[in-house]
Amino acid sequence: MQLDLKLDNIICQFWDISVLEQHARDELQNPRPQKILSDRIIYLSRNDFGIPGESGGTSVPTITDFSSAVGEPPEDQLYIQNIQPDGYTAPEVALVAGWTYNADIWNFGVML
Repeated sequence: MQLDLKLDNIICQFWDISVLEQHARDELQNPRPQKILSDRIIYLSRNDFGIPGESGGTSVPTITDFSSAVGEPPEDQLYIQNIQPDGYTAPEVALVAGWTYNADIWNFGVML
C-alpha cells in the first residue's frame, strides 16, 4: 500500500449552496471563454466561491480518503515507491530519497 494524497482526496463543502446556483445563472447569462479542440472542449473555471472557512464560502480543505494510508514505516526505514501527481510531488519522492508521512504534508501544503 502507499499514501494517496491528491486533489481527488481533498474536499471543501459549501456553507451556502446558493453560491452554486448563482454561478450557474452567471454561466447562462455570461458564458466563460472556452477552447474547442478536436476531441474536447476546455472551459475557463469559475472558482470564486468565497474565502475558505468563512460563512457563505467553502469549508477548509478536508482529507477524505484514507483507504491506502500506510502510516509510519518500520523504524529506520523509508518508503521508496513513487507517489503523488507530478505537480505536487515532494522533493524526497522526486529524488527517490525515501519518504514517510512528511511527503503528504508537503503535498497538502502545495495543494493549498
